[in-house]
Amino acid sequence: MTVTEENASATVALQEIGDTNKRFTSALADGDAATMAACYTAAALLLPPGYPAVSGRDGIREFWSAGIAAGLRSVVLETLDIQVFADTALEVGRATAVVRPAGAAPRSDVGKYVVVHKRENGSWLWAVDIFNFDGAEAS
Repeated sequence: MTVTEENASATVALQEIGDTNKRFTSALADGDAATMAACYTAAALLLPPGYPAVSGRDGIREFWSAGIAAGLRSVVLETLDIQVFADTALEVGRATAVVRPAGAAPRSDVGKYVVVHKRENGSWLWAVDIFNFDGAEAS
């Protein structure tokens, strides 16, 4: 992981971004789409594969609620690179998601993501989130 930042607040930003990522993954494990959506800025944009863009926390909550209902159970986020610039950060990472649809065996999907983080009301939140899975076909 590389860090690009000219001031001492980079370490704090990285810790807070990591905390937001952990809050998201814990909320998914709990099936809590509302807390997942709270990890995004108020005007966030979610760009999932095979679906139209989703904007705002309400739409994002609905998207993740549908994912949980379809069997999305967990995700591990691994930051590969992050760059912090004042109140904006760019994260590139690898994701491993576990999906267990009703009546089917669980499967793991590995992919990648890019998140643009923004400071909003004193917290680092996801402003733009785009992801896709290796070998996954668009629905």
